[in-house]
Amino acid sequence: MVQDVMSSMDADEVNSINDTTEAMQVARLVRTSYFDVVSNKLPEFTTLYQLNATTDVQKPVMMTLPSDVHSLVTLKYNKLDINNPQQDFTLLTPLTVEDFFNMTHSLSLSETNVASMEHTIGIDTFTFLYRTDKHPDYYTCIDDHTIFFDSFDSSIDNTLQKSKTFAIGEKESTFLLTDNYVIDLDEAQHVWLLNEAKALAFVEMKQSQHPIAERTAKRQRIKAQKTKSAMNDWRLYYNTQLPDYSRHRNRATPKIIMH
Repeated sequence: MVQDVMSSMDADEVNSINDTTEAMQVARLVRTSYFDVVSNKLPEFTTLYQLNATTDVQKPVMMTLPSDVHSLVTLKYNKLDINNPQQDFTLLTPLTVEDFFNMTHSLSLSETNVASMEHTIGIDTFTFLYRTDKHPDYYTCIDDHTIFFDSFDSSIDNTLQKSKTFAIGEKESTFLLTDNYVIDLDEAQHVWLLNEAKALAFVEMKQSQHPIAERTAKRQRIKAQKTKSAMNDWRLYYNTQLPDYSRHRNRATPKIIMH
């Protein structure tokens, strides 16, 4: 990829991105273009995963996102019990933080099916109420990483269980500045990325335009939006997905926007 971009710029030939300062600069521009491309919610970055359960029985309704994913699009919980021993993965309803705590604040510790837990956010410690007599129905994300649920069934488990969660979301995108790194995109998206990188390199390094690369990149971007997946109904999925809770990524590159 770096060699192709540098060739289009009539730059010196290199065998490694570490050969010249210019080669490393191009590699960084390819990385920037890559994160721009993957910010378009490409299907190959959507994955299945399970939430991490807390081992603290004092916080039974708290779970966290795995470190290698940054969004939660769909979440189900297996509501099996003694009377219903078969799998029963039920879709849970996401709530805003305000709506979630408006609901839990209506609970009372005087009720036998309500318990409390403490959780520290920043320098402040809060007390949260939850029900103990049913599987969860609702959840919210309080810091783009920690997930709170409205309840758990204490007659079955001590805490919510990782094995009973089924989540769909986007995995974290990585890009290594090494010669042998294989870019995780399909063939058509490679063409898109290459031309985005060429256009950016011409602007950043030559202070000029590359009209052909810009037109090709634009055409590939439009094409990718229309054919994101081999599945014919993928666009329908993206049009009907639940709100997600994207984890903020500390990068000076384009980020996936929460919606």
